[in-house]
Amino acid sequence: MASISLRQSIAWLPARPSEPTSTVVLTSPQRRFVDVRILLPPGSRPSMVDGSFSPSAAGTATGTAAATSSLELDWALAGTSSSTPVAGTNGTVSDGVWRHWVDSRYDDADAQVDAGRNAEQADGSVLETGSMENPATGVVAAYEEVWRDIDPVSPLPERPPRCVVLQMHDPETNDRGVVELLGQFCQGIARTAHDGVTVERWQWRPTQEGGAAPQVITGLGGSQEPTWQLLFRHGSGLLPCVAAIAGAGTLTDGETVVSGNRTWTVVEAANV
Repeated sequence: MASISLRQSIAWLPARPSEPTSTVVLTSPQRRFVDVRILLPPGSRPSMVDGSFSPSAAGTATGTAAATSSLELDWALAGTSSSTPVAGTNGTVSDGVWRHWVDSRYDDADAQVDAGRNAEQADGSVLETGSMENPATGVVAAYEEVWRDIDPVSPLPERPPRCVVLQMHDPETNDRGVVELLGQFCQGIARTAHDGVTVERWQWRPTQEGGAAPQVITGLGGSQEPTWQLLFRHGSGLLPCVAAIAGAGTLTDGETVVSGNRTWTVVEAANV
């Protein structure tokens, strides 16, 4: 089952919870994920309704354009995940494992594996507990994260939401990249020898908000509303996010897309 997960808070125990980022995790039906975490200015909070930034996150009245140029990347990663229900919990508690394939922080992404226990809460959120390295201290510490899922939304009301995952890998240079479109979001990360780390997040919204975006493209299937917005970009490389958005309804498994001098392959395409 595909999911769009928004992080509501993180606490490095025994500290109190906070949310210094806009964190969105897209997970495909075949459990491929792209996780992008964007640092927000102090006092700003991401929306738990649709994952958008609060107006203050941009820093000026120009909204999305300012947010894209001024915000910084906290972490981006992509890979595969699995979940195992804990016995005796009626499916409300599970153990999750996230295996990294490309990572903005680590060269050896394959060696990075995260694990945590997820427990459904009465308000519909999920509490994840575990331990991992605190990037602020470099020390492994216990943490608690609160997550909330939102439904994938189709840009066109007469079509179901789509999920499209593209992957790039050059074995000689170990260049790697993943782009995932899921409903109203498209996120991508690539790590290459030439360009380093490149990350993007796009979001579809029913109406324009906060002024013009740095890049806007028309909706899918002939819609002329300029509602796909580039909310965040890091790095200088090229990602085929626009190709994934424009081809969401037509791309099929095994097709290829050329972005710059690299070829990306569709590894998953489905209605969700």
